Amino acid sequence: MASPVKEVGEQRRPLGRLESWMPLLAVLRRYEKSWLRGDIGAGLALVTVAVPIGLAYSQLAGVPPVVGLWATILPMVVYAFLGSSRQLVVGPDSATAALVGAVVAPLASDPQQRIPLVAMLSLMVGAISIAAGVARVGFVADFLAKPVLVGYLNGVAITIVTGQLGKVLGYTASGGGFFRLAYDLLRKLDQTHWPTLAVGVAALLLLAAGRRLIPRFPMPLLVVVLGIVASRLLNLQAAGVAVTGTVPTGLPPFGFPVVPPEQMAVLAAGALGVALMSFSSGILTARSFANRGGYTLNANREFISIGAANLGAGLSQGFAISGADSRTAVVDANGGKTQVAQLVGAVGVALVLLFVTGPLAYLPTAALAAIVITAVIHLFEWETITWFRRVSRPEFRLTVITTLGVITVGMAPGVLVAAILSLIGLLARASRPSDAILGTLPGLRGHVDVAEFPQAVTIPGVLAYRFDASVVYFNAPYFSSRVRQVISSSHDLEWFVLDAEAMALIDTTGSDALEEVRRSLVAAGKTMALARARGKFLEMLVRTGFVDRLGKDYVFGTVEEAEKAFLRIDHARGQEEAGK
Repeated sequence: MASPVKEVGEQRRPLGRLESWMPLLAVLRRYEKSWLRGDIGAGLALVTVAVPIGLAYSQLAGVPPVVGLWATILPMVVYAFLGSSRQLVVGPDSATAALVGAVVAPLASDPQQRIPLVAMLSLMVGAISIAAGVARVGFVADFLAKPVLVGYLNGVAITIVTGQLGKVLGYTASGGGFFRLAYDLLRKLDQTHWPTLAVGVAALLLLAAGRRLIPRFPMPLLVVVLGIVASRLLNLQAAGVAVTGTVPTGLPPFGFPVVPPEQMAVLAAGALGVALMSFSSGILTARSFANRGGYTLNANREFISIGAANLGAGLSQGFAISGADSRTAVVDANGGKTQVAQLVGAVGVALVLLFVTGPLAYLPTAALAAIVITAVIHLFEWETITWFRRVSRPEFRLTVITTLGVITVGMAPGVLVAAILSLIGLLARASRPSDAILGTLPGLRGHVDVAEFPQAVTIPGVLAYRFDASVVYFNAPYFSSRVRQVISSSHDLEWFVLDAEAMALIDTTGSDALEEVRRSLVAAGKTMALARARGKFLEMLVRTGFVDRLGKDYVFGTVEEAEKAFLRIDHARGQEEAGK
């Protein structure tokens, strides 16, 4: 008979594995009754914000308003089960939706024809994200440097706001970019439709007042309700004010979208940028709330769960989604404790689609544009820009260049520009790291940079040098040139001691550069020593044979040990010369 302990273990092990993939199951197993009231209240509050935002952000994606609601329900359910964040709410996101619109706009002019395109794009984004999570490349989010990310979002905000102004003014502005769009808006100012402008301005003022006076109140919902009431009572449609039109009743149509084969390549290319933006936006929001909640996130798991949520969006004919900071904040502010709040929100949006779509047909599009403008304008981080200008001019310039890149070449190429600029900035800093000639201070252990401490003492005949980075292919030439410079500046050099404390890695190019240094020193009758080499750096030097050529007697645990060895040899040599 099998052991009872073993039988219990066999029963629990599959559940444990399932809970590791579906964290919500573990939460439900430990769910406390006291949490339920907060989760339900937060979920209902989420509905009041998710519905108007879903309708509004559909405009950014260039699809009918109902698609934003389709992109809300299933993704929230999927992420609630799979996400590692207990608080993050996923759904339509301004930057991601605008990027989706930029990708599909050249492929179809009719919003109805774009539905399968955005759905297929969402499926591609989901597949890319899941593959990235499985491959454990969640670290890519860290490659988007803050100045570049700020510059990108600023560019997105400027572009979106400019694109929505035409809907507030009551006429259509066309253009192939920010500058052409802005020019077209100014050129057509005499075509302003004053009733539409009145609706848009009233909505903007109401949203601004609500954000300032009652920040926790769902002002977008109030704007939607008042817009519908005003439209019906004043018959705004007869006055020429554009309205949303019929919103289909019923749950999202579930199925695989059909897209012409010739358009798949364009969507696939755009999917890479959308996936990067979707994940980056989501992980930034999730991390900020995780820090407040005192728990950690797994970036690779987030890649998978946000990817799965995008698959849900695509299969329900929605567009790509991301982490939604405003809706996450609503859940948090209304007492939401667990992912159950997001499930309540998904059910609430589904009920709206089933029973409350009729009145939405009378909603003025200018009111939706006002919701978009109010939400997006807060993407623009003016305070961060001025802070960069004050503390780091290079980062300030990088932010401005990125913003100009986005509003010039567009949002879709702008993601690639942002990623490339981040990588260039990283490589530029890594290729020119700091370094130091080392000395000692009386009464202080260890070595210090003599440039920072001019009173530091060095040992005649010894040059102790520290390079503050790994030595790899892109900075190996700089390492070689810096070593040559410091050696040439030392007139009584006998020993060159390389402090490898900060050199975690070295590749074959770096090893070759190190070997060139050793050979040049040997040719000049000098000695090279290595201090504090360890880990993969030392392993590589052993494998390439550098340590054998250098001599194991010249590999030391500390710079001080190397200096003592030099002094012993120098002392012995002095005694030998004195004996002669």
